[in-house]
Amino acid sequence: MRPKTIHSGLFKKVLIANRGEIALRVMRALQSLEIKSLAIYHACEWQSPIVKQADEAAEIFADNPAAAYLDIDQIVDLCRQYGADALHPG
Repeated sequence: MRPKTIHSGLFKKVLIANRGEIALRVMRALQSLEIKSLAIYHACEWQSPIVKQADEAAEIFADNPAAAYLDIDQIVDLCRQYGADALHPG
């Protein structure tokens, strides 16, 4: 029997604004809490493990990945568009 956590039920979906191993760790933690994950990615990262393993993925746009991940307005808009009620910042 899985122990109940204080976090269960607080969020239904979390946008993960991280890359690489950190993003994968966040996603695994969300899965263990039965919370859906929304990964974001720049075009050059479309085949990354987080994109493949997340429940959903959304592309972010800019000339380079760093600029895309720093575009707060774009990220907040994706939260609204995809129904993410929380954001794990990068």
